[in-house]
Amino acid sequence: MIIKQEEIRREKMEKNKKILPVKPDEKKGMIKPYRNDDPSTYPTNQKDNMSMWDMMKESARIDARKGDRTGMRRIKQTLHDDYKRSGGKWMNDEELKMIGKFKHPEPMKIDLESISRGRLILDEIRRDNKRLDEQRKKIFEKKQSDENIGGLAYLLNTKT
Repeated sequence: MIIKQEEIRREKMEKNKKILPVKPDEKKGMIKPYRNDDPSTYPTNQKDNMSMWDMMKESARIDARKGDRTGMRRIKQTLHDDYKRSGGKWMNDEELKMIGKFKHPEPMKIDLESISRGRLILDEIRRDNKRLDEQRKKIFEKKQSDENIGGLAYLLNTKT
């Protein structure tokens, strides 16, 4: 009996020696740290979990489509009570629409006068650029005078 127990213990030890250590990445339970450049580290479960409140609203909507509006009335009453207490600062747009308290944001006002002024200024700048281009062409097209002045002095020569 004692001999058999020792043999079993020896066999277990030999089996344990044959097992090779597993690298941390190959373990099933080991999670790699997230890295932007490595798609294999991206999280796999990207589904948003619904909160209990969202599930209650969705359930009330489904029941309302079937004809039972009691759940939707309770939801709206809860929203009205919360609106009276907090002024709706914690409610999202959908909930405010449910109780009829949603206010559309004011449209953005664009000052068209400054835009038209900017366009006029651009037109002036373009006209000035054309005039300056013509002057540059005249300067470079001048023939060299008999004095053979070159370089910067040639460009500044206003005699001819």
